[in-house]
Amino acid sequence: MRDPLEDLDLGAPYDDRMKKRIIQKYKGRGRRAISMVSKGVVVRETQDHYIIHDDSFDHRVIEDTCTCQDYMQTGGPCAHMIAVAIVEAMNPNFDSYDTEIEAWNAYYFEMFGRK
Repeated sequence: MRDPLEDLDLGAPYDDRMKKRIIQKYKGRGRRAISMVSKGVVVRETQDHYIIHDDSFDHRVIEDTCTCQDYMQTGGPCAHMIAVAIVEAMNPNFDSYDTEIEAWNAYYFEMFGRK
């Protein structure tokens, strides 16, 4: 059976069945990732940089790494990375450059002529 995140990326629906598959594959990390997605705490900062407001800590997922202790210890996908993968699969147009930071940079440049 293929990884559920791959199926999501290929357009499979993010429904209860998919959530069960994610939990089956990733156990507690999958459960936490689903919770983070449902709470809306995964925030895209730039194209490959996300901030996850997880409990009392902010963790950063940058490309294929995370700043959390779990990732630092295991090197494998943590709940934050799984949550980012879910959000990216559900929002395939995230490759556009319409983010808060880039909008701020454009505003700043317009006001002051430099970044």
